[in-house]
Parts: sequence; structure tokens; C-alpha cells
Amino acid sequence: MRLSIIVPVYNVEKFLDDCITSVLRQTLPDWELILVDDGSTDKSGILCDEYARLDSRILVIHQQNMGQPHARNVGLEASHGEYIYYLDSDDIIWKDSTFAELFIRLCEKKPEVIFARLQFFQDTPDKILRVYPKYHHDGYCEMSGEAMLMELLQRFSPALTSPVDKLFRRNWLMEHDIRFPVDLRWHEEDEWAPQLILYACRYYFYNEILCSIRFLREGSVTAMIDDHSLVKKTYTKGLLCSRSCEFFTVNTNDRKLQDLVYRYYLGLFMFGISDYRKLRNVECRREMIQVVRKFGGIFKFGLQTTRWPLKILYWIYRLFGTNIAILAITRRWKG
Repeated sequence: MRLSIIVPVYNVEKFLDDCITSVLRQTLPDWELILVDDGSTDKSGILCDEYARLDSRILVIHQQNMGQPHARNVGLEASHGEYIYYLDSDDIIWKDSTFAELFIRLCEKKPEVIFARLQFFQDTPDKILRVYPKYHHDGYCEMSGEAMLMELLQRFSPALTSPVDKLFRRNWLMEHDIRFPVDLRWHEEDEWAPQLILYACRYYFYNEILCSIRFLREGSVTAMIDDHSLVKKTYTKGLLCSRSCEFFTVNTNDRKLQDLVYRYYLGLFMFGISDYRKLRNVECRREMIQVVRKFGGIFKFGLQTTRWPLKILYWIYRLFGTNIAILAITRRWKG
């Protein structure tokens, strides 16, 4: 089998038909669609079963609500395709011939990672808000994972972390035991994708639109933001930053790459902390201070970057403490 399309499903009955139909329309015949119903409380799970009865290429897995990263991992374990594609349940494959055209271009090449382009829409697919620019490569290329990561980081490429603009060779994922971190509710891709790219050396750049992304639908994980969620997201960014900086400290000796990686992850954490000024709930403000205090050791990585603001921030934290560091961050980094 050429392709496994893995779709985590949770309370998306309004959009699921569009997603599944876009897969069924594909002219590439050799695919399977794995729908992982992550404990939906609406009719999403029933819709999945109805489609599975209509097409034998559709497999449905029902599980208790464990989160999107866990659902994606479950889908990977159940897959049989040569390549894996992670599609979100409220998004759609752009055109009917997308995968057929891609695999024709691949010919006999076996890249570990395939990059494609995305576009974003609101309400209906014809209301396009934004389109990914073309990549700086076209077609097949080979380079070290370190070199590819540096290119993506230097260009601030949106392709750095998103899973839905990429396909992955399944055997390679299994060989390196590459899974989504299940303890991160937000930003799991920011830990998963850079580490994944570091292991690769063969890539293919498909400079055509692969997927249309629904922009901030009501009820999506990224759209549900209140004071408590802002604190939880900052905690997640702190955990992500801590683990990822430690990972790249151990797994690469390239100082230029480490500089870029530390700046990237510290930037994520800083933007999370900058949400402190948005908090209206007094208890949430206290919790945010505790989050910064818990992950304050992260600031040490700023000393190893070429960015003076990050170096200075480390000394502000060391000399004046958490509250003054938060004040400095909210003035410089505006989320």
C-alpha cells in the first residue's frame, strides 16, 4: 500500500464530511484512511463508522479521549502504507489528483520526508486567506538533518513544525521510534518535527498545494483561549523549551544550529510569558509567576545564543528575580 492517511477525530461532526470526502475523491487508488475517534461526544464517531461501511479502505479506531498526539500515534501503529500523512479532521485535501501527481513525481526515489504547501481558508474552501510560499528547493534533495534544520530556522519557514504539510516514510518513522509527545496538549509539533527532521537526510519538495487548513474554527484547540488556558499554554511552552533545548544540546555539536534552536524555543517561551499582561484573573497571574519560576533554568540557554536580549534576560532573572524578568519580557516580547 502506498499511503496511509491518519485523521484524529474529536467532536467535528460539522466538518468531518468535507474532510473524508476530500480523501475519497483522490484519484490515487492505493491508500487507506485511518480515523481515530478520540472519545467524541457528538456524532463524529457514528459518521466514521458509516463511512467505513461504505469503503473498505477506511479503518475506524474508537478510544477514550487521550488527545490528538496519542490519536496520531495510535493511527501510526495501525497503518500499513509506505508513506504516512497526518490530516486534521476539519481540513481538506486540496484537489482530487493531489496524491496521484505527487507519487508520479517521486518515481523510484524514497525520501524520508516530503514537504508540500498549504493554504488557509475561512468558512468555505473558496475563501482563501493565505497561501504558503514556494520552497527554496524543488524536487528531490539530500542533505544532513542539521543543514536542513538550519535552512528552515534561518528562513523562519512555516514548514518547520507543521505535520500537515509533510508526508513521512513509515519504515523510517518506526526505525527511529518517532512519535508525538503525548504529555503536550499544545505545540506538540514544535517538539516532534525539529527532532524528526534532524534524523532525516533525504527530502522531496513538492511545490504544489497539498491541504487546505480551516482557520481557527470555533471549538478548535487553538481557538479555545481564556486566562487558565493562557497559563497552561505557557506551562506547555516552558516544558517544550526545556526538553527541546536539552535534546539539541546532547544530540548536535553544531554551535550555529544550537544557537538557532535555542533562539527559536526561547522565543516561544517568551511569547507565552508575555501573555501575563492579558491575564485578568489574580490567581492565574500567581500561577503564571510560578510557571516562570519553575522553568527559569531555561534562561541559561540565552547565554549560548548570539542574541544580546536573551543574554541580558538571563542576568535580569538571576539578579532581580522572576517578577522583574516577567516585566522585562512583557515589554519586549508582545504575544
